Amino acid sequence: MTYRNKVIVVGTSAKGGMEAVIDNHFKNGLYDNCDVELIISNSDGSALKRIYLGFLAAFKLLFAVANTKPIIVHMHGSERGSIYRKALYLFIAKLFGKKAAFHSHGAEFKHFYDVNSAVYRFFVRYILERCDAIFVLSKYWQDYMYEIAEPKLVEIINNFPTRAYEGDFYKRDVSSKESLVFLYLGYVGERKGIYDLVDAVELLIQRNVKNFTIKVAGNGEVEQLKELLRKRGLDSQFDVLGWISGDQKAALMSDSDVLVLPSYNEGLPIAILEAFSTGLPVISTPVGGIPDAITNGINGILVTPGSSIEIADAIHHCLVDRAHLQSLLEEANKSYQSEYSAQVNIDRIVKVYTKLLA
Repeated sequence: MTYRNKVIVVGTSAKGGMEAVIDNHFKNGLYDNCDVELIISNSDGSALKRIYLGFLAAFKLLFAVANTKPIIVHMHGSERGSIYRKALYLFIAKLFGKKAAFHSHGAEFKHFYDVNSAVYRFFVRYILERCDAIFVLSKYWQDYMYEIAEPKLVEIINNFPTRAYEGDFYKRDVSSKESLVFLYLGYVGERKGIYDLVDAVELLIQRNVKNFTIKVAGNGEVEQLKELLRKRGLDSQFDVLGWISGDQKAALMSDSDVLVLPSYNEGLPIAILEAFSTGLPVISTPVGGIPDAITNGINGILVTPGSSIEIADAIHHCLVDRAHLQSLLEEANKSYQSEYSAQVNIDRIVKVYTKLLA
């Protein structure tokens, strides 16, 4: 695809899944054949810094759309304050007659819509109904968007990981390993189920099951988790690494055997798709878009959110039934190749871009 038009990407530099998705869009060639500008509207840091970035992004966008045409504004967002910022950016884009797409990443999008004020819900519907395209992470979120508003176009664009992990699939064989490495990759906090995982490990130790290690990589309540592990005497089963990225992350994915992400709510975590790309089977929960990606017992294992017993049973099953575990990892990689690879989803976005610019 070649087009001379400009795409303005509005997104975040804060550590996490959304930033990883935006980075992957650039690294995997989505914008190789067009003029692109990235405007950062949010970041890690103080509330004052985030407010400053939000307004600075509005001025940058105003200048860009006033001086270029035609143009697409591709806004990445979630919930809470992100909705108000994106509503402002959408207003600016439409003021100058530009096309706009809202790329929804919010795992708690539904919860915040349900519990917030009529003003908040108005801005959500304003975005959904006035954008020319809405990008969502799964069929679950596609159906939900149509429930609360009347969008023109809701397109499922799966998150996808960098291609850096794909080669690891071919060297995975868990059949003869004495012990397994289970990887928790994501924000360290209650919403992602990390404390349920701690309870599950405690149950396994009580059953005298010890031939495994849990590696934890992510930002958030890292020190709180370490203190909890010390109090419970579980230090030997956990390796808490904190935030990692780049080569460190690639090495960790390569050296692990199963991803565990027992979340309470999600969109479709990039960590699960990274696992699929490298052939890691996944233990997770049937929330958000996860059931669209994982078929229980086929390419992963689904457990009830908050059930430490089911998490413990799933880990134990992986330890004792290596033939099934090998089958899970092979099917996980097949799912990645058919639905979640970079090329498949870049082609979907390009198709929407081309339609908007026609």
